[in-house]
Amino acid sequence: MSNSLKRPKIKMLKTKSEWVWDIIGYSIYLGSLLFLIYNWSALPDEVPAHYNALGEVDRWGSKMELSYIADDRRIFGSFNAIV
Repeated sequence: MSNSLKRPKIKMLKTKSEWVWDIIGYSIYLGSLLFLIYNWSALPDEVPAHYNALGEVDRWGSKMELSYIADDRRIFGSFNAIV
């Protein structure tokens, strides 16, 4: 553990294309989140949650599951930014 403090810290700067793709990704995330918030009251109480190989709905879930998807994207996105 003590050796980890002595290791050199490497700072890698992002390229312009990495910044552009980060901005595009964050914009899509925020846009989908705002779209979900704006249309929340128009959504039905049950939404398709899973489809089988034929494209048929085989599980229905509450519309709250859509907010869980947004949370997952936020959590995994922040994890990828750290790594």
